Amino acid sequence: APAETVEAETPPPAELVEAEPLSLAEAVAGDWRSDDEKARDGWRNPAETLEFFEVEPSDTVVEIWPGGGWYTNVLAPYLASGDGPLVAAVWDVNVFEGERLERIEQRIADFKAVYEADADLFGTIEYSAFSAESGALAEAGTADAVLTFRNVHNWMGNDYTAKFFTDAYEALKPGGHRS
Repeated sequence: APAETVEAETPPPAELVEAEPLSLAEAVAGDWRSDDEKARDGWRNPAETLEFFEVEPSDTVVEIWPGGGWYTNVLAPYLASGDGPLVAAVWDVNVFEGERLERIEQRIADFKAVYEADADLFGTIEYSAFSAESGALAEAGTADAVLTFRNVHNWMGNDYTAKFFTDAYEALKPGGHRS
């Protein structure tokens, strides 16, 4: 007797479901942040701070001197989840020499290595630099927010606070945060 042939059913096409952007609470609670970082949340209040600054996941944000990435570990995944670009304005290597230059270059390389290792989580971070002699933080009129944490006192002591505020103003979209 001839064998019955069974036609395989073709499954319906899979629907592409767009993931919702992370909430700030989800970005703060993320398992990519260390316990040491999370332990400081009670004092630094990252979700409340970024809410106060009205940072949205689709925003273009410039973070000045991100250091070891404490805020970057919240900002990068949050922005990446909403396709918002993050520009990390690192130290300007053009103003250092010798061992200090080597240390700064190593810190920048270490920072980049962390965030480039997981572009799915952190997105593709753009880079610029900030110093008393640096160029633009970002293309003029493109940033929704320019953020710096615990740095203004450094600039006051080195007399380039005015340069920072001028550079930040130029990077911001016309009219401030939202236009």
